[in-house]
Amino acid sequence: MGVFGCFIEEGALLLIKAETNNHCNVFVDFCKAFDGLDHQILYQKLKNFKIEGSSLQLLKSFLVDRRQFVGYSNQVSKVLPIKVGVPQGSILAPTLFLMFINDLLTLSLSSSAHAFADDTTFTCSHSDSLQLGRSCSVDLEKIHGWCVLDRMTINVEKPHFLVFGKPKSKICLKLGDAILSQSNNTKLFGFLSDFK
Repeated sequence: MGVFGCFIEEGALLLIKAETNNHCNVFVDFCKAFDGLDHQILYQKLKNFKIEGSSLQLLKSFLVDRRQFVGYSNQVSKVLPIKVGVPQGSILAPTLFLMFINDLLTLSLSSSAHAFADDTTFTCSHSDSLQLGRSCSVDLEKIHGWCVLDRMTINVEKPHFLVFGKPKSKICLKLGDAILSQSNNTKLFGFLSDFK
């Protein structure tokens, strides 16, 4: 059997082979991922990592007392405090984001979860395409529930899925109220994956 897809995990290139299973990869994109992190939820998650005391205070000092304004054509808005998000361009921002979504990656799912910064992929496998669709749907309900609880929004324009193998029936997937589109290929970490 030929290779039907590839992904990078922990520095290794993983190849998905068609053997007897069908594989469904769901690609999730968060709206303004780094800008949307709720500070209070982040602080609790940091405590779950046993980051407390002066270490937590140091991280809080990185996030609090930030302000922003908008200027356009000699007009300036009011200066307002920033209560969500992590500063983009900083070395710490991707780490804080991954700590924030860590519990998403460890949900009890049929799928395996893979993340690099704000690119998140869920891979589910099953020999029966109907069961593959059901398993993916249950996982997507759990992922949607996590998003609601943790106040993260998924960009419903971008999530899509690829199916590798030879499913006998069409798979339809929803995330919340949004119907996901099935793609023939996708680019992830600079690699193009397709079902051919």
